Amino acid sequence: MTLDAARDKATDMRGAAREGRDLAQERKLEAARATTFRQAFESFLETKGKALTGSRHKVQWTSQMRDHVFPKIGSKPVGDATTADVIEVLKPLWHDKAETGKASTSGCMRSSNRRSRTAGG
Repeated sequence: MTLDAARDKATDMRGAAREGRDLAQERKLEAARATTFRQAFESFLETKGKALTGSRHKVQWTSQMRDHVFPKIGSKPVGDATTADVIEVLKPLWHDKAETGKASTSGCMRSSNRRSRTAGG
């Protein structure tokens, strides 16, 4: 980043602060809204997949997300996904397929956390 660009960014941040806005948080929210739940999971899996022990875990996790999570909230922007959305997806799994529910819960949490940590730098 050039010095002029840094000064411009600082000016924008001060202006937003005077208006009572958190520009950094706004940028994170914009990034989260530009990324779907499926994209966040794929990004997470690309990074974490290398550390998973055995290809079986990666295949199971991907198929559980594909079969149970993506049909309901896969195209929803991460920034717009609510706790209620995730619970709606997982509730039937917790009762009928406990292990699948547990794995899908983990996948959902990691997908949303991945986008939260990487959004906006």
